[in-house]
Amino acid sequence: MKKKLLFFSILLYFSLSFFINTEDFEKDILTIKNKDIPLRGNLKLDLKEKTIIDSSKKSNEYDIYFIRDMVLDSEENIVILTYDNILKFNKEGRLLKKFKIKLGQGPGEFQHNPSRIFSDNLNNLYVFDGFKIVVFNKDLLFKKNIKIVLLPGYSLCIDKRGFLYTIQSEYLKLQIKKVLVKFNKDGNPVKKITFFDDPEARIGGGITLFISHPYSPRAYYCLNSNRYLIYGHNLEYKLFKYDLDGNLLSTFIVDEKPQKISSKEKNEIENKHGKIKVSNIKLNLKFPSHRPFFKGILSDEKGRIYVVRMKSILDKNKYEIIDIFSKDGLYLYQTKLPCFPKIIRNGSIYFIHKETNEKGEEIYKIKKLIIKNYDSIKTF
Repeated sequence: MKKKLLFFSILLYFSLSFFINTEDFEKDILTIKNKDIPLRGNLKLDLKEKTIIDSSKKSNEYDIYFIRDMVLDSEENIVILTYDNILKFNKEGRLLKKFKIKLGQGPGEFQHNPSRIFSDNLNNLYVFDGFKIVVFNKDLLFKKNIKIVLLPGYSLCIDKRGFLYTIQSEYLKLQIKKVLVKFNKDGNPVKKITFFDDPEARIGGGITLFISHPYSPRAYYCLNSNRYLIYGHNLEYKLFKYDLDGNLLSTFIVDEKPQKISSKEKNEIENKHGKIKVSNIKLNLKFPSHRPFFKGILSDEKGRIYVVRMKSILDKNKYEIIDIFSKDGLYLYQTKLPCFPKIIRNGSIYFIHKETNEKGEEIYKIKKLIIKNYDSIKTF
């Protein structure tokens, strides 16, 4: 039996070494260097689409005319944020709870129209209100306010102990840096985990701000199995794995050459975004040295990591390219999805879908793609 196990281990090592370079232990940090070819090749997902919530149906009862954001709790209940309400549905789309959003400064009231919603493993809801986060319990009853400002485009992660993680700005001399910060339950900073340059905002002889666009450099992060934090900056295909105390455990890299941004791509972005000037503040477009590698990072309940690749904006095909990694950083698969995934859990992919009906009205839907071959996807 021992000989069989030894033989299998040796065989697995040489099989993996074809796709993965040797591991480095620089300063006791494990680095996995993946080839640009996934270990198990391309993966075709067997998908079945199901609409859970449809704004064109029962809109007067639910008051759903626009969906800003959504989350999924531990019981697979769906909570959505609209203009006027926070609505909680079961996994079949039956309304369970409704909270009417009120403007004001009292408990559970908002000073601005809330724009983002998040949840923790206890199904508490964290609703961003411009200059604070309003926390509700699973029954949509107000708990407290947390004074944390979320920067545009960046997420909020809440771990099993109630600590919060998000990106903040830090002003250093004539440059603005971004920093991934860990906060305690009361919103007090506990640890600065990692820094990166912010090329979209620099100070010098007045303030010059750069307009965000699809190729803007950006960091992405998510919780992994509620035990780790996965982080990456999209100008390099390198992901970092931290424990929940902010200690770096390992990194994993895909050995892929960067793609230059063509003049056609730049013209497409310039025509769409243009140049804006507000008072004495100039707003300009700025392009990185190459196209970013990805535009999103997610994780499922099995610890697999999903990286949403950045396609050329000239590619008009309505699909997303997804790289799938094991929890230890092995590049396992590449697959395609007909949508940008919002949540991947228990064999389903949840997303917000917007369409226009024959009257020109916008219709919002919460859909899920059931992955019929989910259990056959390897985790190593």
